[in-house]
Amino acid sequence: MPKPPDLAEGSEYLLGWFYQLNDRRQQGFDGLQPMTYQEIDAWVRRKSILIHPDEIDVLTAMDSAFLRAVRDFRESQKET
Repeated sequence: MPKPPDLAEGSEYLLGWFYQLNDRRQQGFDGLQPMTYQEIDAWVRRKSILIHPDEIDVLTAMDSAFLRAVRDFRESQKET
C-alpha cells in the first residue's frame, strides 16, 4: 500500500486528519471515491475543527495522491 508522505515538521496533524476522513471514504463499483467537499465540511463541523482553506487544499491533494497510489498498486498487482 502507499507509504505516508513526508510532511514538514508541525504539519503531522494533517496526516491524522486525512486518516480520519479516509476511514469514512465511500466506495463505488469502480473502487474508492474521492473525498468530497461536502464530506470534509461535515467532518469539520462534527469535530468542531477550525480549518484554513490551505489545509483543505492539502487534504484534497493528499487524497488525489492516495487514490493515484492505490490505483497504481492495484494495476501492478494485475500484472503479476
